[in-house]
Amino acid sequence: MLSIRPMMEAELPQVYAHVARDFPPIEYPPLYKMRRHVACRAVEGLLCDVGAQRAAYAFVLRADGLRRVMLFLYAVEPELRGKGVGSAFLEELLGRYAACAGLYAEVEKAELAEEEAERRVRQRRIAFYRRLGFAPIEGLYYSIYGVEMHLFYRPLQDPGIPGAQEAVRDATALYEGILLPHERYNLDARPAGPKG
Repeated sequence: MLSIRPMMEAELPQVYAHVARDFPPIEYPPLYKMRRHVACRAVEGLLCDVGAQRAAYAFVLRADGLRRVMLFLYAVEPELRGKGVGSAFLEELLGRYAACAGLYAEVEKAELAEEEAERRVRQRRIAFYRRLGFAPIEGLYYSIYGVEMHLFYRPLQDPGIPGAQEAVRDATALYEGILLPHERYNLDARPAGPKG
């Protein structure tokens, strides 16, 4: 039986060992900063258990006064990948945030992968989010920590997908909760210029 629950502060170091395994160091803040983000409620940490086994984790960005949230870090334990746990967990998260206008998710651009194996992994991630009703924000250039991403969105309470300008405002507000003023250059979100 799958269940999700808030992450306890004492669990954060152990979960962060998994974050280090699952993500490049440039894509997540150091543990001491994540502790601060969770304590001030800019980030919510959630765990997914299947029976007595920890199956997955998620960190979700939130901002006061903003009705949209963002899936910041999301991963399933390697031995459980491809078995439906990720889809079931994300469905549970969608239910948890059902009162929100919608949920953003960042996905690395497959076309920019340096190796074929990484390109396939990114394509699977994109397909995963599409299967669960997410769609990319059109006309948006989006990069965090120097990594170009697609910004996907799943409507929840409010129908429709935000335009690029609105997504820029949302991403800026969400990241303001975790990036100090001198770190905010790490987020580059803007309407894309005409293709040339």
